[in-house]
Amino acid sequence: MDCTFADQTRLLVLSLEREGAKVLLSSLRSKTVRRLLDAHGICNGSSRKVFNTLDQAIQHCEDLILAEAGKLRKPHSGGEWPLQDLLLEYVEGFIPDGAKAREAAATAAKHFERIQLKQSQLLFRSEDPADAIFVVAQGVVGAAYSTTFLGNLEMLPSPPSSAICRQETPQLELDFPFVEEVQADGRDFEEHGVGAILNDAAFYARRKCGADAVAKTDCVVFRLPRKALARMEEEEPGAAVLLQKVLLRDLSQLMAQFLCPLQAVAGLS
Repeated sequence: MDCTFADQTRLLVLSLEREGAKVLLSSLRSKTVRRLLDAHGICNGSSRKVFNTLDQAIQHCEDLILAEAGKLRKPHSGGEWPLQDLLLEYVEGFIPDGAKAREAAATAAKHFERIQLKQSQLLFRSEDPADAIFVVAQGVVGAAYSTTFLGNLEMLPSPPSSAICRQETPQLELDFPFVEEVQADGRDFEEHGVGAILNDAAFYARRKCGADAVAKTDCVVFRLPRKALARMEEEEPGAAVLLQKVLLRDLSQLMAQFLCPLQAVAGLS
C-alpha cells in the first residue's frame, strides 16, 4: 500500500458513504498502514469503526443487522404491522442499501388506503373487477378461489379485450358488506395472514378477482387502487420500482407453488 492507493481508498470510502453505506475497516494490524490511512483521513478523526480482524468486523455487522431486524419487525400495539415493514420483508436481500429501501417503502406505503374489516366482512367477490392490490397487515383473510378462474387464467388472450379490463371501481361505491357465509361451491378457503398480498395476479392479468375474500378475524388491510399505482409510477419512480420488486417476488412464489407439484409428478427437481 502506498500513498496513491490510500488516496484511492479514501475516494472509494467517501463515495460509498455518499450513497448511504456504512463503512467499516478491518484487518489493520500493521501500524505503518494504520498511520498511512490516518494521514489520508480514512481512520483518524472519522466515525468509521476499525477492527483488528475480519471476524470482529463481521460480528459487529451481525449485531447491527439483528438489532435493526428486531426494530423493523416489531408490530404496532394491537398487532398491526407497519405496511412499509411488510414490503421490506419481500425485498430483503435484493436491495443492498437499507436506508434507501426504507425510504422507498415508506413512500410507497403512502399511496395505499388503510381498511379496517370486522370478522365476516367481505373484502371482494370473485366477479369484482381486479382493480386493486391488497396487503394484510393484521388478522386473517380467507379466500375461496374459482376453479374456472384458475384453470383458464393461462388461456386468456393478452392483451385482454374484455370490458372488465377497463372497468374501475368508483371510490365512492366501495363498501365491505358483512356476509353470513360465502358459498364456496366445494372450494376450500385459503387463509392469508399478516404480510400476504392478495389479488396481484388478477390485477396484472386485468381480469375479475376470481376469488371471494372474507375477513376470518378482525383485520387491517391496505389497498392500492390501479390509479394510485399509476400516480406512484409517475410521481415516485423509486418507490414504484421497489413495489414492483415486492410484487415480482410474490408472483414468483405463487408460480413456484403451482409448479412444484407438477414437477414432482413429472419427476423433475
